[in-house]
Amino acid sequence: MSRSKQWMMVALSIISLAVTMWNLESLSAAFEEHMVATISGSLLNSEAARGDGSTKRRILLWTELFGDEWFYMGETGHFDGCSKRYKNCELTRSRNFTEVTKFDAILFHGNELRLDDLPAYREPHQRYVYVNLESPATRTFQFDTFFEDFFNTTITYRLDSDIPWPYKVMRNIDTGQVVAPLEHPEWSQPSDDPMRLRLDVTFEGKMKPIAWLVSNCDTPGKRERYVNELRKYVQVDVIGKCSKVSDHSPKCPRSKDCFAEFIEKDYFFYLSFENSLCTDYVTEKFFNAFSYHIIPVVYGGANYSRFAPPRSYIDALDFESPKELAEFLTSLSKDREEYLSYFWWKKFYEVASPNHWTLCNICRLLNEPEGKSKTYSGISSWYAEDQCPIQDRFSNEKFATKASRART
Repeated sequence: MSRSKQWMMVALSIISLAVTMWNLESLSAAFEEHMVATISGSLLNSEAARGDGSTKRRILLWTELFGDEWFYMGETGHFDGCSKRYKNCELTRSRNFTEVTKFDAILFHGNELRLDDLPAYREPHQRYVYVNLESPATRTFQFDTFFEDFFNTTITYRLDSDIPWPYKVMRNIDTGQVVAPLEHPEWSQPSDDPMRLRLDVTFEGKMKPIAWLVSNCDTPGKRERYVNELRKYVQVDVIGKCSKVSDHSPKCPRSKDCFAEFIEKDYFFYLSFENSLCTDYVTEKFFNAFSYHIIPVVYGGANYSRFAPPRSYIDALDFESPKELAEFLTSLSKDREEYLSYFWWKKFYEVASPNHWTLCNICRLLNEPEGKSKTYSGISSWYAEDQCPIQDRFSNEKFATKASRART
């Protein structure tokens, strides 16, 4: 064979090999595209299945919540009262219930996170849920940077959470529907109270101005300073750990219902003062008073119109000073008709536990096709940054007033 023919055969072999390699690459690329399309189609079909209630949605409580294994949700009946569409969810604290990657949502209490106790595997479709009911002013964030982009869903007391979990909800008595807290609640208008006779009796028995049950005596919001100033102009009975012997205030053991024992029948007003003045931070201190015939006076960083009906509470930050508030409360306690008008809402609304509402909303989120996960690239800044603007801008003042709110 001539040398030229040998070179031609070598060249043809090289060309043939190149064509074969190109075909393999094309085949590989085509297969990869097919797999991507198949997986994407499966995910789309999975998303399309959301909302029909036929697919089980499993939720795992990974941590405890302040020592409670069930997040204070109880052990059974979690979704019994939800609409039929949202009865396909299951809540468990058992990590062995199924493979960890098959849970649709895993809940972590933000204050009980541990780097050495996390799921070993994670799938893109899963919701890793940050849960926290405490204000950032009372909890110092010491997150490992690992957790900053760990979560894609939030459940907190804040109304801008993916699922708000308030301390209590307001419910329409006739319909059972939760009407607050919401960013834009729709309230009935104040009207005559059909319970007037009963309230008249309650009013006649009241002889003391203000009660305050309190155990935390030094707070970020400086409520104790406000009360000290308020007491210069009106009697405030401090009950609990922060009372002094010289106060001569009534005693009430923690084992007793102090409201039922004497606060409701003896006092006109109750101080529902929060320990920190943070956005949407409204705790049981506010809602406890609503279960009785007493008017709560609030001191906090929330827009309370999102949480309770108009003319059902008195906001200390609507007044220029504690002295001005004291004058208003003294005047109101002497006007029976005006005082009783603050209870109009009891005809329409009642205070209820938020747990059922919150659980149903979690199940709704897991079922709805539009319920796409967010990305939280910095969960600590989302939770804490600029969330307590009133107390962050106290300047040289001793406590917050109407002027403090105006500057935020």
